Amino acid sequence: MTRWTAALLMALALPLLTTAGCSEDDDAMDDAGDTMDASTDCDDDEYFDPLAAACVSRYLDDTDIETDTTPPRDTATQPDTSVAPDTAAPDVPDTTVEDEMVDPACDQDQDGSLSMDCGGDDCDDNDFRRAPSRGESCDLIDNNCNGRNNEGLNCTFYAHTNDSLYQVDPFSRSATRVADAPNLFDIDTHPDGTLYGITSTSLYFYQEIQQRWFEVGEFPTIEQGTGFAIDAEGTAFVTAAESVYTVDLGTAETDFIGNLGGDFFSSGDCVVNKANTLYMTSKANSQPDTLVLVDRNTGAGQAIGQIRAGNTAYSSIFGLTAGWGQLYGMNTRGELISIDANTGQATLIHTFNDGQGMGLRWYGAASTPGR
Repeated sequence: MTRWTAALLMALALPLLTTAGCSEDDDAMDDAGDTMDASTDCDDDEYFDPLAAACVSRYLDDTDIETDTTPPRDTATQPDTSVAPDTAAPDVPDTTVEDEMVDPACDQDQDGSLSMDCGGDDCDDNDFRRAPSRGESCDLIDNNCNGRNNEGLNCTFYAHTNDSLYQVDPFSRSATRVADAPNLFDIDTHPDGTLYGITSTSLYFYQEIQQRWFEVGEFPTIEQGTGFAIDAEGTAFVTAAESVYTVDLGTAETDFIGNLGGDFFSSGDCVVNKANTLYMTSKANSQPDTLVLVDRNTGAGQAIGQIRAGNTAYSSIFGLTAGWGQLYGMNTRGELISIDANTGQATLIHTFNDGQGMGLRWYGAASTPGR
């Protein structure tokens, strides 16, 4: 039995004991014996404990009080409300490095490739057309910086002498004979790639697989046709003496457009460039060959300028061709020249020989399909 239980039973028994046998004499005896009774003053929160003969607390000692009255938690049925440890990944600092500013001196042509002096691989930092990322194009430079020029490309056009057809590469300055030619005056290429040619009186086409020429038909009205050109839509033109015609490539039928005027005379070839502009060469009054702009609707000619390089005038330019943004001329001395379409100024590119010390006599040239 705990002290708390004994004290409680004693407290309940006191009234019974007093009623049954206590008398005033007993009280007096207590007083004489220096004992204490219920009349002894105790604080409000105390009572008299006769066993201890002292006032004791009416409440349990702190050591007897159950301080945690929360029932044990059933972990099988109750949710876990405890705070889980923070397992989230810690914030990672942004280590992204801003692109470093490129020194303008290391990419002077602004093609995105650094110069070799700055540790890059741009073989020519002064020319934006040259960089390792560039694709090759038909020109005189190594576009992709691999040490080769125009690799994988066909950079040739057709040209002919009086009896032979050639493929001419103006960049490598080579001419390769590919077939015979039936005494043609001029040739040109249709946008579909078919090669056509004319004599003074007839229209022909070239069958590439068989390497043979076939006659389409005779011209019904043209005499002494010398120049022949096909535009980007497939319309064919013939210049003959002082006149300009269109020609049906399926039948050789012709339609008169008009006269050149201005004392112009078709002395050689005509050509249509990528912009569908019609040019021709003319020789009049014993003058050097002149580059002439021809109106496609009326046939009227307009002089651009004599074809010359400084004091050197070029004549007998019987072949004109347009390709890769350039106008070329070829003459009976085997010369290949570039011609400025705005002024007529010429630059000699190469002279082709026949292998016996004589220049090839060029009689006509065809533009590339893409001009």
